[in-house]
Amino acid sequence: MNSICKRKFFSFFVLYFLTFGCSDNKPHASDQINIVLKVADSETGKGLTHERVEIREIQDPVFSMRQFIKVGEYYTNDKGEVKIPLYKEKGYRFSVFGNHTFGSDEYEKGKLRDKQNIIIEIIPAEKKEIFLN
Repeated sequence: MNSICKRKFFSFFVLYFLTFGCSDNKPHASDQINIVLKVADSETGKGLTHERVEIREIQDPVFSMRQFIKVGEYYTNDKGEVKIPLYKEKGYRFSVFGNHTFGSDEYEKGKLRDKQNIIIEIIPAEKKEIFLN
């Protein structure tokens, strides 16, 4: 009787490990999408060149505050664009840092599509209003 219990326990353990232990939560290549992010001047609409774009993945842990994990950092080309490979089932925050400029945009999980164009309009520092209470 004791050997039967051991076999059942061992079989259960092996089956449990194969079911839950071998599954990976990493995204697959089929989930990858490519987006184009354009950084533009809000007044002229022209692309801003050599601006630093930082991409952070949004993570919502169950019992704590949101976290933003840095995925990468890119610089805009001569057209003011950056081509970025991302995963469609993740949320992202895009932040633009440049000479006296700042802009950002955020997309929740599943909101980005393949070959989507995202435009972040930058307001020049001298035009930006700061409200202090």
